[in-house]
Amino acid sequence: MTRARSSIFATCSLLLAACAGTPTGHMSSLGLDQIEAYLENLEADGFSGQLVVVQGEKVLKISGYGTIDPDLDQPVGEHSVMPLASITKAFTASAIFALAAEGRLDPDEPIGRFLPDLSPPHAELSLRALMTHTGGLPAGIVNRNWTGEPAFEPISLDEFLSRIQQFEPYSAPGANFSYSNLGYNLLAAVVESVAEEPWESYLTGTLLR
Repeated sequence: MTRARSSIFATCSLLLAACAGTPTGHMSSLGLDQIEAYLENLEADGFSGQLVVVQGEKVLKISGYGTIDPDLDQPVGEHSVMPLASITKAFTASAIFALAAEGRLDPDEPIGRFLPDLSPPHAELSLRALMTHTGGLPAGIVNRNWTGEPAFEPISLDEFLSRIQQFEPYSAPGANFSYSNLGYNLLAAVVESVAEEPWESYLTGTLLR
């Protein structure tokens, strides 16, 4: 399913890239109709998502496909709020580089400098190793006793740091690629520590606006 979804999004990206070079006067007939027909076919096979096509300052198309949740009948509309999931990793990495550009941190510094409650070997991991998923951390920590909503248990930073240190890194920093949500949780905590404000407000106010 993951590979299929990746293929779908890659194909959509190629279609949109092809349309970007199409003259505005011909966009509707040569590009949008093809994209919309393609996504409607995918929708029949269970695809859910949104399409936004912009050329210059003109919005040419906004539409939704499928349902918000596989188990619900609520359709995806042009104003539906969609979960970003791991797309937030790109924003977090951008925040780290923005702070680096301001001279407030160095991507090659150990994370322990910013999160003093971490102890070795976790404290010795560089920000770069975490950004590139080469810190040897697991993908996540599952609390099998958690039964509430949401599916991801809300915990404090102190509790998170305590739990993560119960697991030794799989490998030496930089040795192997191992996709890790935990690494980006740590990076988000670094952003908050250095920026001295919540991750969300730093991204909204400094990075995006």
